[in-house]
Amino acid sequence: MDKQVFSILVSNQYGVLTKVSAVFGRRGCNIHSLSVCPTAEPDLSRITAVVEDTSDTIKQVKNQLYRLIHIKFYIKL
Repeated sequence: MDKQVFSILVSNQYGVLTKVSAVFGRRGCNIHSLSVCPTAEPDLSRITAVVEDTSDTIKQVKNQLYRLIHIKFYIKL
């Protein structure tokens, strides 16, 4: 099992956190830690999620996150 930290810059809109967490849930990833905070830009928020799963599942989650319309930028830590 690999541990992965996702840092995601998203639109500050209702339902975005639900959509992002659903991507992890659909792939069966258990989120160990989740944090959401505002940024200097009022229309953007940062989601930081720590997950532990196989590298294949993490790759699938990453690909699904890229497809979400509300994601502005993704940083792999």
